[in-house]
Amino acid sequence: MARSLAFTSYLICMGSLFAAQINAATFEIGRASVEMPAGEWKQVTASEGEVLLDGGASGRIPTDDRAFGLMHGERVAAILLISSSKGGIVVKTNWMNSCAGTKISYASNTAYHLNGLACARATGRLNTIAYLKRAVPKMFRELEALEPALPPISRSVSAVVANDYGTMLYVNLVAAPAFAGSPEKPLENVPAGVNPRHAAWADRLAVAIRDSVYSLSGKLVIPSVEFSTSPSSAKQGTPSK
Repeated sequence: MARSLAFTSYLICMGSLFAAQINAATFEIGRASVEMPAGEWKQVTASEGEVLLDGGASGRIPTDDRAFGLMHGERVAAILLISSSKGGIVVKTNWMNSCAGTKISYASNTAYHLNGLACARATGRLNTIAYLKRAVPKMFRELEALEPALPPISRSVSAVVANDYGTMLYVNLVAAPAFAGSPEKPLENVPAGVNPRHAAWADRLAVAIRDSVYSLSGKLVIPSVEFSTSPSSAKQGTPSK
């Protein structure tokens, strides 16, 4: 009975959480002008964030953080997390972040030089709620409210690019396992458990983000987000350890 009441409350709040549907193809996040892929994307929440340099000893870069949901009927097929530095801020930066893969995750370092940052990543299967809690703690409360509609298992496909003047843009697609990835030739020699087409999509995303970071307009065109089968009917499997 208690769970039934909780789920009823969830259904009531769905309208308010997803009231801010993104009708325009392009919208502003920090200094970035982001063009969403096709689909029924709705903003779930927003937050002010920051990137600490050397743990805060060398300064900090304020960011505009957003979370969007891709609706598929009454289900959420994917969550899109975006964090963008704000315009008008110039901080000479030496990025020390690593970009290394593991036995169960793909990573590709495409930085132009040592001071810059450019990393594309793709993971195996993840517990969606546990991953979101770790990835975006400031926005987790609103995302947790969507749990009945979220895929229990998902994959993270992301990229981050930053230049040595403090411009940074990070995009993370947390999608149901049925996410098709890149329609182009899949990458070879990716870690076991990582979908090669997801790794290829991460690389495409990194190129798009790099174009945004190193441009005056900040325009970012996110690659298309397609699914090989219905996100709500695909087998979920088990998360990576």
